[in-house]
Amino acid sequence: GAGAPPGAEAYGIGMSKTTKGEEPDLDTTGGIEAVRLHRDEQPDGYRVLVDRLWPRGVAKADLDHDEWDKDVAPSNELRKRFHGGDLGFDASSQAHLTWTTATEADAPALSALVESAYRGDDSRAGWTTEADLLDGQRLDVDMAREMVGASGTVVLLFRPQEADADSQPIACVQLEQRDGGVAYFGTFAVDPAQQGGGIGTRVMAVAEEFVREQFSATRMRMTVIRQREDLIAYYERRGYAPTGESEPFPYGQEQFGQPRRDDLEFIVLEKPLD
Repeated sequence: GAGAPPGAEAYGIGMSKTTKGEEPDLDTTGGIEAVRLHRDEQPDGYRVLVDRLWPRGVAKADLDHDEWDKDVAPSNELRKRFHGGDLGFDASSQAHLTWTTATEADAPALSALVESAYRGDDSRAGWTTEADLLDGQRLDVDMAREMVGASGTVVLLFRPQEADADSQPIACVQLEQRDGGVAYFGTFAVDPAQQGGGIGTRVMAVAEEFVREQFSATRMRMTVIRQREDLIAYYERRGYAPTGESEPFPYGQEQFGQPRRDDLEFIVLEKPLD
């Protein structure tokens, strides 16, 4: 969270209390209070547990909380770097990212990043993995090269500000200009070792600003596998909502992966860009 360094089991937001399942009152005049679960009394207000794992020694029935937000918790790698003194809080919050527009020369790095985030055992280090749903590839080098060169499409690559321009990117997003003021958001990936440190939120903010300015977009649109309930919830917390539309999964096209179940489909989410 914004008020606690990585490793602090941040718990508690100073918002008015609601019944579980209801939206909280987002009047933040009371501010956000971050506390360590094992050291402080449980705060009043809308309570959010921020950690990737349930805290040891605490029964779920004994913890009065409104939400368990695993995806914003810092990754193990980020915790180690922070507590080892390799980076301070400002750096760990990933406020200082730079981005470049991908070219065909970036196709190998783009493919490697996307594969690491979604496929195979290595992807299980992060929470965005699709390894339980799909085998096979997600984006090979030829597909990445074709994507980068497609008309009306821009791929943004993100690196830490201090990194060399030719270093491996740690995040990416594909943005496609469509008719009717719509921009498509896809191929969103963050290095599994870097997930949980706020990079994804930063990338989404840059992407939304980019399509507003460069595409004159008024809406951002995306598709998500229906069975990825955790990912859908992540986007919903950031202003995206299901439209009620769905799209079929491309069964039989192994370049998009080999499904491990026969009921996969995409749902469509949209966000107005006011």
